[in-house]
Amino acid sequence: MSYANLSANVEKVDEGALLGLHKLLARTRDVPAGLKKPVVGSWMQLPGANLARMIASMGFDFVLVDAEHGDIDDGEMHRLVAAIGNQGCSPIVRIPAPENFIVKRALDTGVIFKQSMGDYLANANKQIFLAVQIETEEGLENCEEIAKVDGIDMLFVGPNDLCSSMGLPPLNHPNEPLVQAAIARVLKAAHEAGKYAGMFCVTPEQVLQRAEQGFDFMNLGADTVAVGAWNGQALKAIEKIR
Repeated sequence: MSYANLSANVEKVDEGALLGLHKLLARTRDVPAGLKKPVVGSWMQLPGANLARMIASMGFDFVLVDAEHGDIDDGEMHRLVAAIGNQGCSPIVRIPAPENFIVKRALDTGVIFKQSMGDYLANANKQIFLAVQIETEEGLENCEEIAKVDGIDMLFVGPNDLCSSMGLPPLNHPNEPLVQAAIARVLKAAHEAGKYAGMFCVTPEQVLQRAEQGFDFMNLGADTVAVGAWNGQALKAIEKIR
């Protein structure tokens, strides 16, 4: 929660209005696969408020702050969320563990902005967006029941770990029929339960493919992916002089 929002100048929030990801994802409701305009964002694993501001200002719908695998501690998480939100972009926090105090610290960053304390307390349960990741065989086998849990808004597929959990080479998931069938199962489970479906993507081609398939939410790469890809291409372009 951002305590700066206690200002008397904060406009009172309409209790029926959707905010953040709920508002963005509403555009995907009841839209046939192939016609969706999915929510697309970026993934941050590197620290730095200036980097967060730059990414958030590029036109993404959201920026995900990866506090599980990224070089992002509690204080940095607070700085990144503020930098992202101040650009009018929706911040998401990937928490490192499902512990009560960690969830509260993520919410304390102010991931629901532009509300007074009173509005926050009155509407938080409706406005908080909760996504759970399906990235193991156990999660896959229970995805239909998980999708039915009240309060869960989205099932999000982590294809690398899911592929690895199934005993297959993780980076080869696009070419593994069993993994593709598993991804389709999660998508179906989410939509049949009235929930959103998300997918981890790295390339524009993957985003377009998953949008055609019917996914509502994808990331387009990550800061670490972008740095690695650009430097790899640049070094290859000058290899004749090295």
